[in-house]
Amino acid sequence: MNLQKVKQLMKEQNMTAYTLSKKTGISQAAIGQWLNGKNGASVTSLQKLADCFEVPINELLENE
Repeated sequence: MNLQKVKQLMKEQNMTAYTLSKKTGISQAAIGQWLNGKNGASVTSLQKLADCFEVPINELLENE
């Protein structure tokens, strides 16, 4: 997962880990671990993020 892209999308949409959690149904703890680079996201979670941000899943996978 491209963490910088996720962080950029969150910033553009004025979204915190809490609001992202509420919109996607993904736990805030899991999102925090991703943002800190401690864990990666599953394909299911990546799809939820892509749907939330209204971007293709590939955009979240591409390297910078």
